[in-house]
Amino acid sequence: MSGYKDFVAGDPLTAAQVDGFLMRQSVMVFASASARDAALSGVLVEGMHAYTSDADTLWFYNGSAWRAAVDYNRAVIQAGEALYDGTSSTGYGSLNTFPNAFTAAPYIVATVENSGSAIDQGYYVKTISVSATSFRFRHYATSGYWDDSVTANVHWIAFGTLA
Repeated sequence: MSGYKDFVAGDPLTAAQVDGFLMRQSVMVFASASARDAALSGVLVEGMHAYTSDADTLWFYNGSAWRAAVDYNRAVIQAGEALYDGTSSTGYGSLNTFPNAFTAAPYIVATVENSGSAIDQGYYVKTISVSATSFRFRHYATSGYWDDSVTANVHWIAFGTLA
């Protein structure tokens, strides 16, 4: 038994429901991976989560093995600066290539350099066409319309995992 159940006031709560809907769907805390494995042998269900305090790690069970929910050894932040040239014929910034390819399209934060007329007029950028290897951005005025009359430096940070 797993998934979701909307319990109704007055309905009996069986041991099987506690095990299936509560215990196996909670984030359980263990001192170590060996303590987790000893406690959960024979009751493992795909999708279970557990936290081990010795490793300070959140784990999930994928149906055959425990995996770290976040692989900190592969997590990476890449950053850079690019020139947005809205006067180009497309109105898009140039293609920006990441120094190292991500496993999938990363999360990107970009901002207009805090100087010059661009910031005085309230311009901002949005990332578009994001892939594991590159992205473009478009420059907008506070009115919400993209503006192809401005050239400005844009600083960006990308969060993801490396291949």
